[in-house]
Amino acid sequence: MRRLAIPLLTLFALVGCTAQESEQENAAADPKTGPAASRGPEPTASARDYTFRLPIARYSYTSADYAVIETAEQVLAKRCMADYSIAYEPPAQRAPTQALDRRYGLSDESTAARYGYRLPPVRESAPDSGLGRDELVVLYGTRGAEKKSGPVEYRGRHILVEGCLGKAAKDFRKDYDYPEGGAVATRISAQSFVDSQKDKAVLAGFTQWSGCMTKKGFGYSSPLDLFKVDKFEKGPVTDEEKATAVADVACKNDTGLPETWLAVESRLQEAMIAKDSAVLRKLRGLHEKKVAAARAIVAKG
Repeated sequence: MRRLAIPLLTLFALVGCTAQESEQENAAADPKTGPAASRGPEPTASARDYTFRLPIARYSYTSADYAVIETAEQVLAKRCMADYSIAYEPPAQRAPTQALDRRYGLSDESTAARYGYRLPPVRESAPDSGLGRDELVVLYGTRGAEKKSGPVEYRGRHILVEGCLGKAAKDFRKDYDYPEGGAVATRISAQSFVDSQKDKAVLAGFTQWSGCMTKKGFGYSSPLDLFKVDKFEKGPVTDEEKATAVADVACKNDTGLPETWLAVESRLQEAMIAKDSAVLRKLRGLHEKKVAAARAIVAKG
């Protein structure tokens, strides 16, 4: 089965505790467990950010939270670098990134018309740190350094395997890790998506959407079927793919399928959340404490 590649944010983005460790890796969101968004935005950023309008999103970090946490880790890395007598100036804090939400498939007309089912290209170059090769090893660690007979050092001082940046991230997040809470939130996010596809209202929505697509000349029974089409993944984007994607979004708008789906999944999630409310309250509390601690670090500099 084809997997739709969604960079940076999968279902783990909703759990917070595991997301920070995972967001630096590209991941794939499977239609079985729900396509997600490209990066976590504010939950109220857009009416089409369905993932972040779901109840379980209350237990997630927002993109603004991620930004301040990342900045705090850079500040801690700067302090570590100073211990090596290296002047390191972290990159400027990035603005929160608007999500391209695909939990219920495509929802943006302009993106569909330009890129079909592909993700828009990301043009983001790493800022110049001004550091030399040896200083970069101190920052990022010895994993990528040349193998040497003995510890890798910088001016006679041992370099951390994880580097100053890795150590900063590990040390900062350790007091806020809560794997149990993260696992519960991830399970709810995944299970509600699977269960929602069996709901009568969603199935009726699929039928209406399929009828609309048929009138436009495309034979698909569900929006999720489009994530299994190999020709919409390989090679250049074709006119056929763009036309299918545009029709897909138009039929979703005409039938109101995404809003129906969101309402059903929200109801399912609320019931699941109620059963694990204590765990999730603890998870959200740790998120709030971590963000507050990050802001304090950034303010102190």
